[in-house]
Amino acid sequence: LSDITVTDDKCQNMSGKLGDTNGNNLLDPHEVWIYSCTINLKHTTISTVTVTAKANGLTATSSDSITINVNISQPTTSPGLPEWKIVSGILAAFILFIILKQKSNIKKRK
Repeated sequence: LSDITVTDDKCQNMSGKLGDTNGNNLLDPHEVWIYSCTINLKHTTISTVTVTAKANGLTATSSDSITINVNISQPTTSPGLPEWKIVSGILAAFILFIILKQKSNIKKRK
């Protein structure tokens, strides 16, 4: 096959032709050419690729579509503890420390 063109209806910057192992610009029977394209998608998209090639004076065209599922999840945040709970927790620990210290002092006096 010669004069191969690959187009994608969603991505204009097709790159590739990786796999032309002998560099003759003909898709030989033992070769597999790979084309790629990078695009940022924000929602599920149907992409249609069309390939056109020539052989023996004839032109062949083939198209195929693929659905690309895009699931963008929103980052979740943990509500955590409100600031007043943290302060009250520290205060409670401090009060407990004082109570235990006083009990220790009372036992020492006896």
